[in-house]
Amino acid sequence: FLIQTKNPFFVYPETASKIGSVDARDGSSHIHHDQQQHENQDSLWLGPGLVIRINHILVVNVARIITHLEPAHKFFATELSEAQCRAHDGYVRLDDDKNTSFLCPGLIDLHIHAAQYAFAGTATDRPLMGPTGWLETYTFPTEARMRDLQFARQVYERVVSRTLSFGTTTAVYFATLDVEPTKVLVDVALECGQRALIGKVCMDRHSPETYCQKPMPR
Repeated sequence: FLIQTKNPFFVYPETASKIGSVDARDGSSHIHHDQQQHENQDSLWLGPGLVIRINHILVVNVARIITHLEPAHKFFATELSEAQCRAHDGYVRLDDDKNTSFLCPGLIDLHIHAAQYAFAGTATDRPLMGPTGWLETYTFPTEARMRDLQFARQVYERVVSRTLSFGTTTAVYFATLDVEPTKVLVDVALECGQRALIGKVCMDRHSPETYCQKPMPR
């Protein structure tokens, strides 16, 4: 299980007593070889701030809160036996013949214009702005087309399922100027099980008259 850690190349004083000693003169550490070997059985450092936990067990309760993340042998000895875990309906073992399976935290995408997925990977022939720019030629017409809710659902189902397939479990979506298509995106995210923060676009200038929000009266 991949988790964020402190710098693996420095022994912090609060942990030094557990794994060795720290020289007060220069801060250098002296780690006992046997303890270091034991630690390496459960963890594999990939670099600063990142470590693979080997043969660990992750326990999530019914409220979807992580309650345990520790070496499996320790959990089996102190909490539930391996046989009891295997008998549980929610037990999942990450294992394969090549021993290459692993679990990592879901990715978080903080900026996705969901409607623009309709032409993802294309429409790169124009500058961003201007009368014949990318926004006027491709983006605004596509976002306005989301007023066709059936088309909107097709596009939104594709973008949500695609991002989920690549491990994006949380996303911040920009929808379109209109409320109803935005609600469709909300529905799709809920149906697919993706955690999402979804916002309606607010735009009262620099766009075509047919795709522009009228200013709110003061």
